[in-house]
Amino acid sequence: MAGSSYTRQSTFGDGDVITAALFNNEFNQVLNAFSYSATGTTGHQHDGGAGEGGNIEIIGDGDFLNKILVDGTNNRWGFYVQVGSGTVEQIRIQDGAIVPVTDNDIDLGTSSLQFKNAFINGTLEADAITIAGITLSETIADTVGAMVTSNAETGITVTYEDSDNTLDFAIGTLNQSTTGNAATATALATARTIGGTSFDGTANIAVALSATATALATARTIHGVSFDGTANIDLAEVIADTVGAMFTSNTETGITVTYQDADNTIDLVVSGSADTTGNAATATALETARTIGGVSFDGTANISLAGVNSAGNQNTSGNAATATALATARTIGGTSFDGTANIAVALAAEATSVTAVANNSANETVYVTFVDGVSGTQGIETDAGLTYNPSTGLLGFVGVAGTGAVKVPAGSTAQRPTAAAGQLRYNSTTGKFEGYTDSWGDIGGGEATFTLNTMTGDGSDTTLTMSVTPASENSIQVYFDGVYQHKDTFSFSGTTLTFSTAPASGVKVEVMVISTVLASSTPGDGTVTLAKMAQNSIDSPQYVDGSIDLAHMSVNSVDSDQYVDGSIDTAHIADDAVTSAKLAHSLDIVTDLSVGGASNGVEISNGAIALKNSGTQSKIDFYCETSNAHYTRIQAAPHSSYSGNIVLTLPASDGDAGQFLQSNGSGVMSWAAAGGLYNDWLIKTAAYTMLSGDQIIVNKTSALTMTLPASPSVGDVVIVKATGGGTVTIGRNSQKINSVAADGTLNNGNSTQLVYVDSTIGWLQL
Repeated sequence: MAGSSYTRQSTFGDGDVITAALFNNEFNQVLNAFSYSATGTTGHQHDGGAGEGGNIEIIGDGDFLNKILVDGTNNRWGFYVQVGSGTVEQIRIQDGAIVPVTDNDIDLGTSSLQFKNAFINGTLEADAITIAGITLSETIADTVGAMVTSNAETGITVTYEDSDNTLDFAIGTLNQSTTGNAATATALATARTIGGTSFDGTANIAVALSATATALATARTIHGVSFDGTANIDLAEVIADTVGAMFTSNTETGITVTYQDADNTIDLVVSGSADTTGNAATATALETARTIGGVSFDGTANISLAGVNSAGNQNTSGNAATATALATARTIGGTSFDGTANIAVALAAEATSVTAVANNSANETVYVTFVDGVSGTQGIETDAGLTYNPSTGLLGFVGVAGTGAVKVPAGSTAQRPTAAAGQLRYNSTTGKFEGYTDSWGDIGGGEATFTLNTMTGDGSDTTLTMSVTPASENSIQVYFDGVYQHKDTFSFSGTTLTFSTAPASGVKVEVMVISTVLASSTPGDGTVTLAKMAQNSIDSPQYVDGSIDLAHMSVNSVDSDQYVDGSIDTAHIADDAVTSAKLAHSLDIVTDLSVGGASNGVEISNGAIALKNSGTQSKIDFYCETSNAHYTRIQAAPHSSYSGNIVLTLPASDGDAGQFLQSNGSGVMSWAAAGGLYNDWLIKTAAYTMLSGDQIIVNKTSALTMTLPASPSVGDVVIVKATGGGTVTIGRNSQKINSVAADGTLNNGNSTQLVYVDSTIGWLQL
């Protein structure tokens, strides 16, 4: 309820005298304003109404460690108590409940200070309840135990065991009505008659029956056989006749089944005409007789083969596993041999030659052939004479007569023998003779074969697949855009050539593979003419240093591709040779540049630009877009104004509208709003993050948030006035407000001033 408001009684200026009357009037006005009565005629109660000031949101002691906090944001009261050097929220009143801040943290009364009566309209929940020193569970158990103790039971006894709070039940003798069937009984409730004799179960009875019966009143059939009780029936015979009927007059293949009713047996006979295709496990004869060595055999008896079991005249053409003589004697070295005895071939003790004599015709060409005794592979075959050197153990050729030739071992590249110096063979893979010194090499066989492989570099591909496999590294020549590449810049395996560095994008790569080597002697002086030189056959390794002079260079033969990076120095640039037309529009200056001289011109050094003028201040003119008709100039102060060098550091942002640049006194510039301690009043209808010195009027009919500055400095101040009808939330922006980490609330019609104190108090509300 609103009371009187405070009205200032006097205004004082510097040098004014304050009398007792003036001071009393001012004090009485203050006393009247803060003297509150329930009737509301005087004083004021800080209820947020007009003239009452802001709501009182916190009540506490001098250091606010013990306090009551009204949290308008979360609609609750918090009760704080000092714990050590800090304050801890103990109890909250919120949502119609008094709750502890931390579960199981607050006691309701103590053992000595107890509440009197508790009146609860609802559910009471507790882990344990003690009544007069006894737990509620024990009280309930004792109450239930008393209910069954010393009472009247029928047929059952109940005993309460107080030691373990259990109930024991014991059933005694029962005489209750047990309507229904008893498990055992001595008599029937109602006597029954059995065969006309009364029976109630108390005694046995005898039922008179006919001693024997000669026939059934109605004859029955047993498995189709009539039975009236006047005679026995043979069930086994019935079964036998049934099974026998199953085999009678049926259709079998290869077997006959006969039921003998006389002895109840079944005879099974396999028919001789049954199909017995296949092999019998045992048989006495073959269906079709066969001949063995010309002797008929049907399996009914053993046979004798002449020449096997006895002497005979069978044909034994072919080689016998063992034989004592050849059918036809042969000659070995002119000596007859039929296999019945060894022969000796007489050779000269120290023959200097072996003569092969033709025996088929007078003009036969005779060869001496050397054959591998293990594999049988043919080696050297010749019609020439041979010489033997006992000191070296080597065979030699006297010569090849006429048009004959010497045949050397032949085979593919994969069939090369274990390499040893001096080997000579014919390579069937390459079609060339080859020999081995320290590596295999072709011998003659025609001109060398050059194979060209090309690719275009892409900056990433490091391999090229060649069409042939080089014999060695020396058989490969690599060119980048026609420039020879050293052999340490690549390697190869099979047909794969690998570059140590991927060719740059767009570079033409040429790989020349020399498959064979020319079997020619060194050319004589002056014998190699230009006509005998292949295109691109001479590269830089063939040039003698200094051998190419200006007279041997054609006009316009040297272009930029031939320049080595950094090879053109200042001494080789003619005066005035570089004009503005040769300067790129975008000029990168990586070193110092001085234009005009050290004292009068432009100097660029390490990212700094210096304008130097002798006789006048340096300046920069910014011309307009129309024929340079106008300009804006920035220029240095005159020499007389300086006492030293000045450095101004611009801010890192573009600021807000209406702000200006201000210095911190050390040349560091920042954006600031115009005005004194406070900025001009701002009218806000949307959420806003405030700056230090802001005076904000919030004109919004609905709720709105004004956020405090993010990184405040000590002494920063803001003022917020709520109008328009909506509640204003003061966002703390990670700082505290009145020592509490919670947002503030400003009701419609109220205003607040906040000053940043420190990280503990945060923003203090005035």
